Amino acid sequence: FADLKRIDNAISDYTAALRLEPDYAEAFVNRGNAYANSGRYDSAITDYTEALRLKPDYAEGYVNRGVSYMHLSQNDKAIADYTEALKLNPDLAEAYVDRGDAYSDLKEYDKAIADHTKAIRLQPDYAGAYVGQGNAYASLGQYEKAITNYSEAIRLQPEDADAKLSRGNAYASLEQYDKAIVDFNDAIKLRPNYAEAFVNRAIAFDSLEQYDKAVADCSQAIQIKPGLADAYYYRGNALADQRQFDKAISDYTEALRIKPDFVAADVGRGDAHADLREFHDAISDYTEALRIKPDSPE
Repeated sequence: FADLKRIDNAISDYTAALRLEPDYAEAFVNRGNAYANSGRYDSAITDYTEALRLKPDYAEGYVNRGVSYMHLSQNDKAIADYTEALKLNPDLAEAYVDRGDAYSDLKEYDKAIADHTKAIRLQPDYAGAYVGQGNAYASLGQYEKAITNYSEAIRLQPEDADAKLSRGNAYASLEQYDKAIVDFNDAIKLRPNYAEAFVNRAIAFDSLEQYDKAVADCSQAIQIKPGLADAYYYRGNALADQRQFDKAISDYTEALRIKPDFVAADVGRGDAHADLREFHDAISDYTEALRIKPDSPE
């Protein structure tokens, strides 16, 4: 709340400055940054656009507007802005990283890797470039390469909880659960309220058949972030693995309340009903899963 109040005060100051000097491009950029920092991306885009009208050769303005477009899932517009920024400043590593991330969001992973490689060539100590490249490799199932990239990012920024989480996920994908848990532990130490890290550690514990630990981690994630559907789903899985089917059904139901199109939760609840020989309810859940995703292998 205090941060939001400071941002609103800053917006008021920039607005006052623009009343006095309507062609002040930097004030539009700064107010746009304040809007973006408070999640008001449409307003930020309006300000960045006005700044670029006043100062068309402002590469960073294109980058900032591109970031706001990405937050609105308008990745094509973001890529166009990053590309324009790079025309103006071919050595702008940040633009390559951001464009690479936008390509990843569009599942154009080869383009993403190429952009992150260019950013690393320009700025070898840019931790975010290694993370972005690692994410692209992970999405391609090239987990060893992803781990190499995350490890370099962690070497550059040892306090990066997100990089620890991502490397842990890559280790888990290789079924190296002990290494994954070490990374999840570190992520939680760095950010004690990191709900997603608790959930991912729970998945690793479940894979190691340490079901009580998995349940405890999911419960902690729910306490931190009650609206996290994955936490209920994976706790349901751990409970089902312990044959606590009624409790598992309750968790799957809560996951579906939060996220009605959660196909895996429909399937998990169906399996739990089937284990309780509640076949009518099981068929109902499986039917709903197939309605949402007709080609679901589950």
